[in-house]
Amino acid sequence: MQRDATLTGAEAELFVTVAQVGRGEVDLRVHGDAVRAELATGEPLPRIPPRRYGIRWQYHDARIVAGVEAARHEARRRVAPFETPTDGYTLLGFDVRLRLRDGGPRPLDLVVTGSNLLDEEARKATSIVKDLAPLPGRSFTVGLRASL
Repeated sequence: MQRDATLTGAEAELFVTVAQVGRGEVDLRVHGDAVRAELATGEPLPRIPPRRYGIRWQYHDARIVAGVEAARHEARRRVAPFETPTDGYTLLGFDVRLRLRDGGPRPLDLVVTGSNLLDEEARKATSIVKDLAPLPGRSFTVGLRASL
């Protein structure tokens, strides 16, 4: 049933180059967002994400991009009927991309990533299966990316 609702939120991002290192740069990204969503009765809307904020340090030059990022997802306690609360969690990850072949129409990159390095049990508040299946645990990926 459709009813009046109010959504109030904010998001912010700061991206700045903090140093020149050799032929590359070190960048810092700080970000955050929050939303509050409720019906005119004051009842919370379902599947609303909790507050989230994070930081990323990154080095990049013509051949390599390497970064590490941490993102905090706060607990969600104010939930709609038939929803369950979720605990907060922090996700830590890294990524490296090395350009193996440059120029021409077909670049080739080696990509290495690590996700959820702290092996947190993370349950996404907006997921309809959060009580059955958490987000993946610690993982690493190595691959080649080619453009055709």
